Amino acid sequence: MKIEKKGRVQARMWCVGVLLIAVMGLFVGYSKDSDDGTEPGKNVPKIGDYYYSDGTWSDGGDVAPDLKNGARRVIGIVFQTDPGRIGAAEKAALAAKGVTTPHGLVMALTNAAEGCCWGDYRKNEPDPFSDVAEVKLMYGDLDGYNKTKYMVDKITKGDYDAATYAAFNAVSKYGTGESAQFAAPASSTGWFLPGMGQWWDILVNLGGVSALNDSKNQNSAEDYLILENTSQSAVDHLNARLKGVAGATPFSIDTYFWSSSEYNYRNACLVFFDNSGYLYLGWSRKGSGGDHRVRSVLAF
Repeated sequence: MKIEKKGRVQARMWCVGVLLIAVMGLFVGYSKDSDDGTEPGKNVPKIGDYYYSDGTWSDGGDVAPDLKNGARRVIGIVFQTDPGRIGAAEKAALAAKGVTTPHGLVMALTNAAEGCCWGDYRKNEPDPFSDVAEVKLMYGDLDGYNKTKYMVDKITKGDYDAATYAAFNAVSKYGTGESAQFAAPASSTGWFLPGMGQWWDILVNLGGVSALNDSKNQNSAEDYLILENTSQSAVDHLNARLKGVAGATPFSIDTYFWSSSEYNYRNACLVFFDNSGYLYLGWSRKGSGGDHRVRSVLAF
């Protein structure tokens, strides 16, 4: 009887041990970080995830953003994962690098420049530019990569003056020099000036501006959109996404952010966080500087 009882106890202990090993294996094998981001259905990026300097990502707020000993660092926040809201040129640029299924779009942690103008206010830019002179066209302009590439090529060749096209020039320098810690991974598109539709998605998905989901706004034929009692809330939501990352530049009221979208020969499209509570999606003269800033994005 004693031998039989001892055998039952040992068997039970063996079963418990196997169960513990299995459970521990699950926890050891689980990671909130992405692996290589290529396996379908696994480690799919989400809005608000941290995006790292090595092209991987992890759950925003759940993984320490400051990794030491020269390892990867956070360089941005994921703001879009819907393939239908990723531009054709962005997809083509990724495909050329072997990324056949785009993962999403990322907003930079810091500004590329402040107090900079957009371009020459005496001319309409040629293709790939076209007049984005209605709100519905702003919502649909997802072509920041192509427009930025065109401008940077012109600046590089000496056809355009870097000071006149300061917003685009600043984006081309972002991730180098003093901002080298935010260099874009080789597997991404590299940083570019967002199209107005990409700014729209930043405001919805990171800024919490739900009114921009309204089809009436998305299909508006007006030449600008003003949302009352919204600017401070949008700034607060954006900063809540950034607060966990050391070195991030917070958003503030009474500031303008350029897009790559051209309104007409004299003006370009932008976002304005007004100090009286208005959030303005519209346009401003291309030669404006002052509080006009640049925040880069990339596709991965």
